Amino acid sequence: MTRMTSFGKHEGDLPGAPRTGNELKMTSITIHRIADGKLAEKWSEKDVITLLKQIGVMKQLLCFSPDLASLPNSAALAGNFDNSIVV
Repeated sequence: MTRMTSFGKHEGDLPGAPRTGNELKMTSITIHRIADGKLAEKWSEKDVITLLKQIGVMKQLLCFSPDLASLPNSAALAGNFDNSIVV
């Protein structure tokens, strides 16, 4: 397994994203399966959403869940939500 952080600068136009000159940072994780001394499979995940936010393609969103204690009959729902802020 490899965890990687890549850095760069948005210096060229991309489809739907003209050059911004912004500094970029993207993390990824890659898992390799080796069989008989050879690479048999590879899976990887990249944090593309953060990259798209950095070049202005996706806007930053602020989402939060309400204070469930203040809602009527909230006891039944309390186990399904937390009161965290997601950025």
